[in-house]
Amino acid sequence: MNDLLRLLIKTFENVGVKILAAFSSVGGWLISLTIFISTYFGEARTNMGYIILAAICFDLGWGIASSMKRKQFVLSQCITKSAMKIAIYLSIFTMICLSEKGLNEDWYISSRVGCAILCAAELWSVCGHILILSPNTPVVRLLSKYLQGEISRKLGIEESKIEEIMNNKEEPK
Repeated sequence: MNDLLRLLIKTFENVGVKILAAFSSVGGWLISLTIFISTYFGEARTNMGYIILAAICFDLGWGIASSMKRKQFVLSQCITKSAMKIAIYLSIFTMICLSEKGLNEDWYISSRVGCAILCAAELWSVCGHILILSPNTPVVRLLSKYLQGEISRKLGIEESKIEEIMNNKEEPK
């Protein structure tokens, strides 16, 4: 019995040491915070957060490809914009989830709508990049009239010249 008690005390001491070690670094705090947020919001909301992050990463990838085609690639700007998007989008999504959790924990309608809206914004940007890379992509070509503002902003040219470029299949300058 004494051996069992000593083993139990030693185990508790080891757990305490491990907890102190984990919280003695910034990485330990970040991991703990991530786990807390994941368990607090539950699986469905966490998965929606991952979907938003994936949408931002897709936009980053297509943005890098289109800027390389235009020979205007600046990695630091791409990373900075994506980091800002992550911070902004996840702040918005966190506020939606917190308010929803306060109203009814199992509702999920607000978080699903919020996730859909944030992903749609990224999809719009991705379509603009795809149209810059490959103007003859059939599905995206259908949206070209609506994407002219997005493409104009990305290329830094007037909206009126976009249709001309699309029709002549010229390379944007």
